[in-house]
Amino acid sequence: MYRPLEGTCPCDKHEVKPLEDRYRALAHKECNMLADLCGLRKEMTYLTNQIMDHRCGDAKSKWKSVSMADYVCAGE
Repeated sequence: MYRPLEGTCPCDKHEVKPLEDRYRALAHKECNMLADLCGLRKEMTYLTNQIMDHRCGDAKSKWKSVSMADYVCAGE
């Protein structure tokens, strides 16, 4: 890809500002998505612990139901 030296090209085609702004917006969006994902994982961990600590049912069947939910989601 040809990039003229800074100050040698009179056209606006080589302006980097829109690209930097787009990159900045995507980086912000990625950061928000990662924060949301971390929150989601914490809630899932909490719910898994609640399921496993519940007095009804045996640990094996409870773990199987949690694992199956993850397996079905991974296959989609």
